Amino acid sequence: MKGKKITALLTCAFLLATSTFSYVWAGPASGDVTGGADAGMTGGYIESKLDENAPVYEPQIDMYSTVRSSYPDTGDDAIAYLKDHYPVVRNQNPYGTCWAFSSMGLAEFGLINKGEANKSIDLSELQLAAFTYNSAADPLGGLSGDYTRYYNDKASENYLMHGGNYEMAMRRLTQWSGAASEADVPYSNASSVLQNGLDDSYAYSKDVAHLQNAYRINIKSQSDDVKKMIQLYGAVGALYTHYYNGENHIKNSYFDSSATVGAGGNHAIMIVGWDDNYSKDNFSGSTKPQSNGAWLVRNSWGSDYMGYFWMSYETKSLRDTAWVFDYDTADNYDNNYQYDGSLQTGIDQYYDQCANVYTVPQKDGVTSETLKAVSLSFMQNANVHYTVKVYTDLTDTSKPESGTLSATLDGNTEYAGYYTLPLDDKVILKPGSSYSVVLCTNGTKALECEASFSEAVNPNDLSTTTYETIASDNLKDKVSFYYGYGRYAVSAYNYRIKAFTKNNTNETPAEQKYTVTFDANGGTVSTTSKEVTAGAAYGELPTPEREGYTFSGWFTAADGGVQVSASSTVELIADQILYAHWTQNPVVEPEKTDAQKVALVKKAVESEFVKTDGSNSISQDAIKKIADAAAASTGVTDVTVTVGEFSKKDATSASEGSVSASVVITCGDVSDTVTFNKTIAKLPKTDAEKVAEAKAVVSTAIAEIEASNDLTKENVQSAINDALKNAGITDVTAQVGDFKKQAATSKADGSVKAVISLSCGTATDTVNLDKTIAKLPKTDAEKVAEAKVVVEAAISAVDATNELTQANIQKAVDDALKNAGITEPVVTVGELTITAATTADTGRAIAVISIKCNNASDSVIFDKVIAKLPAPTPSEPDKPVTPDKPVTPDKPVTPDKPVTPDKPVTPDKPENKDTGIIEYNPQISVGDMKADVSVDEKKLKDTVLNDEQKQAVEAGGKADIRLNMADASKTVTDKDKKLIASVMVTDEQLGMFLDLSVLLTVTDKDGNIITDKELIPQTSTKFSVNVKLADELLLKDSSKVRTYQVIRVHDGKPEIIPSKWDASAGVLTFETDKFSTYAVTYSDVDKETVKDQDKDPESKGDTAGQNNNVSNTNNAGVTAKPVLKTGDDNRLFLMVAIFCFAIVMVIVGVRMLVRKK
Repeated sequence: MKGKKITALLTCAFLLATSTFSYVWAGPASGDVTGGADAGMTGGYIESKLDENAPVYEPQIDMYSTVRSSYPDTGDDAIAYLKDHYPVVRNQNPYGTCWAFSSMGLAEFGLINKGEANKSIDLSELQLAAFTYNSAADPLGGLSGDYTRYYNDKASENYLMHGGNYEMAMRRLTQWSGAASEADVPYSNASSVLQNGLDDSYAYSKDVAHLQNAYRINIKSQSDDVKKMIQLYGAVGALYTHYYNGENHIKNSYFDSSATVGAGGNHAIMIVGWDDNYSKDNFSGSTKPQSNGAWLVRNSWGSDYMGYFWMSYETKSLRDTAWVFDYDTADNYDNNYQYDGSLQTGIDQYYDQCANVYTVPQKDGVTSETLKAVSLSFMQNANVHYTVKVYTDLTDTSKPESGTLSATLDGNTEYAGYYTLPLDDKVILKPGSSYSVVLCTNGTKALECEASFSEAVNPNDLSTTTYETIASDNLKDKVSFYYGYGRYAVSAYNYRIKAFTKNNTNETPAEQKYTVTFDANGGTVSTTSKEVTAGAAYGELPTPEREGYTFSGWFTAADGGVQVSASSTVELIADQILYAHWTQNPVVEPEKTDAQKVALVKKAVESEFVKTDGSNSISQDAIKKIADAAAASTGVTDVTVTVGEFSKKDATSASEGSVSASVVITCGDVSDTVTFNKTIAKLPKTDAEKVAEAKAVVSTAIAEIEASNDLTKENVQSAINDALKNAGITDVTAQVGDFKKQAATSKADGSVKAVISLSCGTATDTVNLDKTIAKLPKTDAEKVAEAKVVVEAAISAVDATNELTQANIQKAVDDALKNAGITEPVVTVGELTITAATTADTGRAIAVISIKCNNASDSVIFDKVIAKLPAPTPSEPDKPVTPDKPVTPDKPVTPDKPVTPDKPVTPDKPENKDTGIIEYNPQISVGDMKADVSVDEKKLKDTVLNDEQKQAVEAGGKADIRLNMADASKTVTDKDKKLIASVMVTDEQLGMFLDLSVLLTVTDKDGNIITDKELIPQTSTKFSVNVKLADELLLKDSSKVRTYQVIRVHDGKPEIIPSKWDASAGVLTFETDKFSTYAVTYSDVDKETVKDQDKDPESKGDTAGQNNNVSNTNNAGVTAKPVLKTGDDNRLFLMVAIFCFAIVMVIVGVRMLVRKK
């Protein structure tokens, strides 16, 4: 057995050219195509390097100058002929075995054309596929150590679905593994064979035909050579990629081009005929072939689905190699001496001479063998000059030339291929002797040798190997040699040289006789049949007769086939029919009349005009040339052709054109007219026109797009793509770029912008998408918040009196909401609790106002002090009860008194009568804080409006600024209290809470709302806030110094902001740019401590300067309280005083009663 060694593989890798296989996987989507709607047919072709770039063989003389224009006939007649003379179309369903069906089809057609079989022949595709992927030992043992295996259990698909190719089939068939009869290995047993395998006895013993020769011809550049081979062998094999979009079921045709798209896959077919005049209009698709002409194809998808069809010569996916397989019956030779059992092939790049040494085995009944032929493989080279020498009775098997030179062959190959070369010399081989076949290619590096190849799921793990074809180790076997540097050396691999012999025995075999029938094929023959003997010459053959024709010879087919002469050797396995071929004799016609000449030329001109298409480039001169050429083709020489009345309207991309002319044909006194009248098809649109058309479609598409916050770049791209597709525009690229989106809110519109780029060839353009996204509806929470601001402003203007009712507050709230245009939230004033004011004390009015909008809700606390009632008229009218001091420190500051001189007296007065109106409506609700608050109105107006709003006002619009400053002691949240406390220091006290907010409405000069009741969170620059503190927050103890501090909470962050205390006016001033919650805090220190700090030069703090939140000490003599005095304290004091007074009165009364008693 031949072993495998790493050394051999490494040597192969060094010496061999790149593998001839490049794998293209075929499956239902990307492989060989599925058949008809009811058929599950798939192909399966693994594209080989040999399927492309077939080398061109250029003979010294043109052998095929008279190739006919169609074969075997035209149109449906051709298909009918094929059905009558050849087997029915096979069906590969359900496996990817197109390659095996085509290879066996070539054998069937070839044997029929040679007269060695009839249309009932049926060869086994399953036998070929099974042993291609699972080799068996050959009878002589020469392929020992070479093997091919496919492991179904490790692969994702079985070997019948894995696919194959012509090269793999050729290699296995030249080893005589097939062809076998379908009856022995039927395709219907495929499932069982896949499961259980196929017995090795079917590999070699069941063959009925052998592959003798195989050629690769370039079908694109040597189509006439291909046509001659079709006539000779009946068919050639080919590969193309089948696309569904290339089919035309009505015309039974196929064509693909670079513009063909869709699912497609590689597929092997047989080309069995042609028609040079097959119309290009019979093919589907907007892109047509440039010229007429088509191949007639035999398929393997059954008779019902494209069994035979026409394929344009210009089909782009048709590979340029046409495969020719030449078969003979299996009894031509008895033995095949060979060493090349692998399916993989390499080229020896270093040497041009090699040799294989064979030993003749001892066989029962065989006295000797006769070497009849040798085979050479040059699949990648054409026109190779070869010299073959046979040496017999070698004295040293390591020296191929150590025997007797018994035969020599010298010649040139034609096409790239595999050649079986019969020997002219009779070479007798004795059992037990060794002989060599020496091959020299005379300088051409074309020697082929076998190689190894494998596939695995994981290339690094041999246990995952799914397929391998292995070449034996010749370094061990020492049967293949190369010649270099003046000597023979053992090669690392086996050369592809074979030798074929016949066995010689003592028994004379019984003569095989067959009947040959003669078909005169349109003529007559006196002898209709004769008997011939296999192995002998045909002998004398009859000569038929046919009037007007000359007999050309007897052939194995009525049209084409192989010629048989009297000296031809009979190689039959069945009776045979020979067909007479004829050559028509020249016909001498009488001289035509002038009228006949004119009519003949007219017919020729009309025929040419039918083939001529109208075009913008056609001219009167061109029509004249066409007519002259047509006239010349008739052979008539004395006819003149003139062209007149020429008229042409050029076609454009928008409209068709037309061209017409009158052609006058004259001969002697006879003349006739042919009218040339053609429509010129519309021109293809230019790239610029295509882009312009697409731009209109895209513009319409984006106009229909509804802008929203959810709109994405992908949405826009999809809408554009759909619009272009619906408009049938496919060759313009539209790409959405520079996509920008500003989301809309309930307060402002959004926007979406994009630039759509269009391109086609060199033409480009753009379309702009620019849309406004409408403002979102306000949320329930926003509606509640908006209403809350209005409610707070409304109740701040409500005076608290003993007569105040719940209805009064509700009306004030309702009126304010109505004026603000707020209708949706439901605002309800809850129960009003009033503690009536008296002349001695203030009262209090409290109510909870609920605001609700669906699931959102909030509340506002109405909590106001009712001023003390006026005291009754005293007995002494000129003596005031408390002439200089209010009864309690809770008396509010007069609200109409301006805190700062900047506050306008008439806030609603327009700023500028010519440019617009800015209304300033401050609403101040001091509550229990007993303070007076104001802001720098001018600065607030300047900073609260943005540029767009200011422009609107300057253009005649109106801005309504509603400032709300309210006591926040009841509404401040616990969270804000904690945040404020976090930045306070020890002994620092809370004095008051203040909430500042601004509600802004802006309209243009036409009354259109630009900004609608928008809560302004902050301004672009700071404005001043002045807080006149209530008496309770002023320091009364002259021994101490009070420092005030302002703390702001905004966006969840507490911050101490700079402030300035004016002790003389009692006003705390700070600057801010945010509308938030504010707290005023204070802390007291002993005045002596402050003095000590002043003496300390290192002391730097808030007490360093009296202008920074430090109180004046002009309140000397007033006792400081640890906490603020409130109205409740006053009432408690009054109640205690009244109670004490009552006790005293009771005691006095009791004493008076006692005295009276």
